Amino acid sequence: MQQPGVAPPPQAVRPPAGRPAPGRPEAERQGAERAGEGRADAVRAGENPAGAAAPPEAPVENPEALFRHGGGRVDIGGNRVDGAGAGGDVVGGDKHTHIYHSPAAPRVRPGRLDRSALEAVSALYVPGPDHREALERLREERVLVLTGRPGSGRYTAAQQLLHQVSGPDGAVFLLDTGTGFDDIATDGARNSAYLLHDATDGAGEGAGGGLPGRLRGRGALGAHRLNILRGRLAETGCWLIVTADAGAVPAGARPVFWQPPEPADVLAGHLRRALGREADDRTVRSLAGLEQTAEFIAGRPSMEQIGEFAGILAAHHRGLVTAGELAGHNHAVVAARAAEALADPARGLRDKAFLVSLAVFDRTPYPQVHAHGDELCRLLTASESPAEGAGLPVFGRSKPDLLAWARAVEENGLEETEFGLLPSTSVRFESVLMADSVLTGLWLEHPAARPALLEWLNGLSRADAVLPRVRAAIATGVLAAVDFPGVVEELVRPWSGGRSLRLRQSAAWALHVAAQEGRQRVVLELLRRWSDPAAEGSVARRWTAARAWATLGVDHAARALRNLRAIARSDDDGLRSAVVDALASLVRSGAAAEVLTELGEWLHGTDPHLRRTAAEAFTAMAVEWDRGGEDTGPWPLLLRLQEAEGSRTGSAGDPGSTGGAGRLVQGLWRAVLRDRGHGRRAGEVLQEWIRGAEDDPQLRSAMTGLLPALVQDVNDRDRLDHLLRHATGSPDDPPAAVRELRQALWYGRSRGAENNR
Repeated sequence: MQQPGVAPPPQAVRPPAGRPAPGRPEAERQGAERAGEGRADAVRAGENPAGAAAPPEAPVENPEALFRHGGGRVDIGGNRVDGAGAGGDVVGGDKHTHIYHSPAAPRVRPGRLDRSALEAVSALYVPGPDHREALERLREERVLVLTGRPGSGRYTAAQQLLHQVSGPDGAVFLLDTGTGFDDIATDGARNSAYLLHDATDGAGEGAGGGLPGRLRGRGALGAHRLNILRGRLAETGCWLIVTADAGAVPAGARPVFWQPPEPADVLAGHLRRALGREADDRTVRSLAGLEQTAEFIAGRPSMEQIGEFAGILAAHHRGLVTAGELAGHNHAVVAARAAEALADPARGLRDKAFLVSLAVFDRTPYPQVHAHGDELCRLLTASESPAEGAGLPVFGRSKPDLLAWARAVEENGLEETEFGLLPSTSVRFESVLMADSVLTGLWLEHPAARPALLEWLNGLSRADAVLPRVRAAIATGVLAAVDFPGVVEELVRPWSGGRSLRLRQSAAWALHVAAQEGRQRVVLELLRRWSDPAAEGSVARRWTAARAWATLGVDHAARALRNLRAIARSDDDGLRSAVVDALASLVRSGAAAEVLTELGEWLHGTDPHLRRTAAEAFTAMAVEWDRGGEDTGPWPLLLRLQEAEGSRTGSAGDPGSTGGAGRLVQGLWRAVLRDRGHGRRAGEVLQEWIRGAEDDPQLRSAMTGLLPALVQDVNDRDRLDHLLRHATGSPDDPPAAVRELRQALWYGRSRGAENNR
């Protein structure tokens, strides 16, 4: 999905103080709400169910809420090509994907480690931040316990440390897991180093599960035995390193929690070895700077995976591996990591529910992720053990432990709230690929979890807050990308056909994500059928289709407008409002020229439904104001678009400019101001523009160019003059800004005005 940092579409803001908020008239809003009245539990019925109507739900959000609350995971439009691969059916010709799987780590038999192998490790070894402390402690104490998360390089670090302390004349031995501590350093060998690496007794899940067998139970390495062992090792000039999980540290030992070195530093060393004679600095920097490399490093891979990836990068440099295959390798690595976590026997349902919750609520605060995870855990528990209660332990694992296992990090930032930007702390996966891998892995590899997952997503989609509903829709879209028929049948189709506008919007969002994730062709065909009342287009599904075109249509403007035209040919107020919202959204998202051209055709056509929809849509667009920037204040969005086109063509601020956007906006203003049914409302909106120009010289300058261009006859001029004189409530003594605009109206250069003087 989308990489973090992609900007959302422009957001409309309220007009300057003292002016009404943007939006359609209240009667239109109520019409849209009426289309969504009903019970939430009627969604599964498909179409509007019979029965008494429930109170109307709160107004549905703007379609672009998908981008604002998606955590950087959703693109505007349905196509995407980024470091994660290609999304959408945009690649012509045959598609070949080669997935590289990480081989299992080679098993080294107990015994003396080959010196040449130790020298090879030493040549590539990059010291971690704890290396110096570990080396000093080993030399002084003779026994060292290394802990750390799997894949952190503990085994490699242990080999290097023992190789260093034993010197060129020493030997390093890998101990058998059954070796007793009383048997170490009793063979008379001197200057030897011993390594006991993660020896497990297969205890499995539960207290003490997964602990090295000789670190607990009878004969375990307790404080007393540890002191005896240190003395014997000192007498024989030997050393011992034990690698163990954090929970398996013996009493009396002071472990070193091994932090791996920076993956980029390790990769550089492996790259030089893999490239051989081709390993010049420029080539290494070029390969290390690839987008696929940055994505791989961001996932905090294991030391073994780094070595493997270096070999693939070298093959890419030689033309043997494509960029797409590099991305495919990254997907395979992360997918294997997600599968391993979901199947981890040492972790219970609560931990795995947290993992799934983080996949849905990535980049949100930890308490929120944990709370939603506990909701899912209750459902999974009820599914797995119906006889057990739905309660959960009050105290669970610590946050650091849970985040380390999930390969997630906590970061500080700013969150946009109703109170403005506030400091916030959120958690996210280290790899941007992990969230989708967890969701798809759960759906495809653990079908028994599907009922609980579906119930959980249905619950999230009915939340009052917008964030859970957006995230549930995104998760549904991700799942639809791997199982389109099943997910559409279970979630998307029921949501789209129910009474709840919010659930319909969730269906539209889910289809957008499914299209982005590679199901574009089937999504567009489904929306075509839902847009057609003669096919599958019930009122509810036509409404859903309109909201989906609002976000997908920016990349498919002609197709979207053709289908929105079909939806707009209806007497239903709710459908008309949905089309109006979709058209306004497309203008905000970058399809202004196509939409304004279409509105002109509708306004000058003979279909009364299209004419009314076009007038309402243009008025709704005219209400919206752009936020502005450092050099400009808020402006009407349509005027900003016209001015931006003038800047590109070198005619910004020219009253005689007739660029494409300018001609379209001017023509639509004339049409709606002349319209008997909508002229009054359009005039009120234009007066908002006029009042905004009072305190903004740049906006006033743009208005002096616009107003004369709207005049084609005396009636146009008189209508605009009336609006100007009454814009501020003092027609007999208007402000200086209004007098300036009136002067431009009467004496400004406008071909229409000159022809009618």
